[in-house]
Amino acid sequence: MVRHVNDPFVKAAQLQHFRCRSAFKLLEIDDRFHLLKPGLRVIDCGAAPGAWSQVAVQRVNAAGE
Repeated sequence: MVRHVNDPFVKAAQLQHFRCRSAFKLLEIDDRFHLLKPGLRVIDCGAAPGAWSQVAVQRVNAAGE
Protein backbone atom coordinates (compact mmCIF):
# COMPACT_ATOMS: atom_id res chain seq x y z
CA MET A 1 0.00 0.00 0.00
CA VAL A 2 2.84 2.40 0.81
CA ARG A 3 4.36 1.78 -2.60
CA HIS A 4 1.04 2.65 -4.25
CA VAL A 5 0.63 5.86 -2.25
CA ASN A 6 4.18 6.99 -3.07
CA ASP A 7 3.93 6.18 -6.78
CA PRO A 8 4.42 9.41 -8.78
CA PHE A 9 1.96 8.24 -11.44
CA VAL A 10 -0.74 7.70 -8.82
CA LYS A 11 -0.22 11.26 -7.59
CA ALA A 12 -0.21 12.64 -11.14
CA ALA A 13 -3.40 10.73 -11.97
CA GLN A 14 -5.11 12.24 -8.95
CA LEU A 15 -3.97 15.75 -9.88
CA GLN A 16 -5.19 15.34 -13.46
CA HIS A 17 -8.46 13.70 -12.34
CA PHE A 18 -7.81 10.36 -14.05
CA ARG A 19 -9.46 7.32 -12.49
CA CYS A 20 -6.13 5.51 -12.28
CA ARG A 21 -2.51 5.72 -13.34
CA SER A 22 -2.98 3.49 -16.38
CA ALA A 23 -4.17 6.59 -18.25
CA PHE A 24 -0.53 7.52 -18.70
CA LYS A 25 0.11 4.28 -20.61
CA LEU A 26 -2.41 5.22 -23.29
CA LEU A 27 -1.18 8.83 -23.35
CA GLU A 28 2.37 7.60 -23.97
CA ILE A 29 1.24 5.18 -26.69
CA ASP A 30 -0.79 7.89 -28.41
CA ASP A 31 2.00 10.46 -28.15
CA ARG A 32 4.35 8.00 -29.84
CA PHE A 33 2.08 6.51 -32.52
CA HIS A 34 -0.67 9.16 -32.95
CA LEU A 35 -3.52 6.64 -32.91
CA LEU A 36 -6.28 8.79 -31.43
CA LYS A 37 -7.39 11.59 -33.72
CA PRO A 38 -10.29 14.04 -33.37
CA GLY A 39 -13.52 12.61 -34.73
CA LEU A 40 -12.60 8.92 -34.40
CA ARG A 41 -14.98 6.47 -32.77
CA VAL A 42 -13.52 4.41 -29.96
CA ILE A 43 -14.89 1.31 -28.27
CA ASP A 44 -13.26 0.38 -24.97
CA CYS A 45 -14.17 -3.23 -24.22
CA GLY A 46 -13.64 -4.04 -20.58
CA ALA A 47 -13.52 -0.40 -19.57
CA ALA A 48 -12.86 -0.74 -15.86
CA PRO A 49 -11.79 1.41 -14.10
CA GLY A 50 -12.16 3.75 -17.07
CA ALA A 51 -8.94 5.76 -17.31
CA TRP A 52 -8.34 4.69 -20.91
CA SER A 53 -11.87 5.80 -21.76
CA GLN A 54 -11.14 9.18 -20.18
CA VAL A 55 -8.01 9.58 -22.32
CA ALA A 56 -9.81 8.45 -25.48
CA VAL A 57 -12.59 10.97 -24.91
CA GLN A 58 -10.09 13.78 -24.43
CA ARG A 59 -8.12 12.88 -27.54
CA VAL A 60 -10.92 12.14 -30.04
CA ASN A 61 -13.57 14.61 -28.94
CA ALA A 62 -12.65 18.27 -29.32
CA ALA A 63 -15.30 19.17 -26.72
CA GLY A 64 -13.89 16.59 -24.26
CA GLU A 65 -17.32 15.09 -23.57
